[in-house]
This record gives sequence, structure tokens and C-alpha cells, in this order.
Amino acid sequence: MVFAFARGAINTGNLAGPIYSLLLLYAFATLQNVLLEIRDQGNFASRAELGELFKGSKSKLPWIDYDLVDEGRTMRNKVAHSNFILPPMETFHYLDAIEAELKAFGVV
Repeated sequence: MVFAFARGAINTGNLAGPIYSLLLLYAFATLQNVLLEIRDQGNFASRAELGELFKGSKSKLPWIDYDLVDEGRTMRNKVAHSNFILPPMETFHYLDAIEAELKAFGVV
């Protein structure tokens, strides 16, 4: 089976990368919503953009691996804005890191 998109075709053999890359977008959207809620509770100050939320919360929240999740944020931006597709294992690495942070923040 082949799916046609504006930038070419994707067959079912290589569909995992695009699907898992979408999961990365959703995971960072969830993290952004959590950071917004924590910010709105008065725990730190920042603008609402994801990068600003990261900067504002860096010294205020119990991040386990801030640098890894921030690297994932950079990759998320490539996926969202440059049609970049991450390999599934790399995506899982960032998803696991986000999950660990949400647990550290007491959300999950």
C-alpha cells in the first residue's frame, strides 16, 4: 500500500517513522500544557512558548534530564517545521524522557 503526500509517497514499509514522529509532537504538546499549568500556579515565570517555558522552569522544577528533553524539543521543532522524520528508536528515547519528567513533576 502506498500513500501519496505533497512531498512524495510513503509506503507501509516506512510508515512507522512518520507515525512515531507525530507522537513526539503530541508528547511535547502535553509537556507544554503541563508546564503552562505549573507556571500558572505561580511556580515560575515565562511566556507561553515551549522554549520559554523550558528556560523559565529549568531551575524551578525537579528536571531529571533537562538537556535530553531540550534536545528532544529541538528535534520536535524539526519534525513540526521542517518535515523531518525521526527514526522510531530515537523518538522512543525522547518519549521515555518526557514520561520521566512528567513523573518527576508529579503529573503521572
